[in-house]
Amino acid sequence: MRAIAMALALALTIMLTACATTGNGKAKTLTGEEAARILVIGKTSKADVSAALGEAHITRFDSGYELWLYGVGVPRMVDSLPWFNLVLSSADNQRELTVLFDKSGIVRKYQMREK
Repeated sequence: MRAIAMALALALTIMLTACATTGNGKAKTLTGEEAARILVIGKTSKADVSAALGEAHITRFDSGYELWLYGVGVPRMVDSLPWFNLVLSSADNQRELTVLFDKSGIVRKYQMREK
């Protein structure tokens, strides 16, 4: 019985830590209009985006470009966990904002995906 209780406690811990938020939480409620106001292609800098949305998951490319990802929801790894994927799914992600910066740190493109 004790082993089952420990397994349930571990499962609960994993489920609670499975929800991931990137940034300052603004991406969770960000609308398309707000994104267009914050992210002006050819003008908005990395510093501007960081100030408005907080830290992101950053992918740096050899070309000097950077891709910043802001998201709120369940990580995709949960989909492969037995039993957890019955309760949680990465399809439950609310919003995801991807911003591409050029070598000089200026927004070149952005895309917002909503549930």
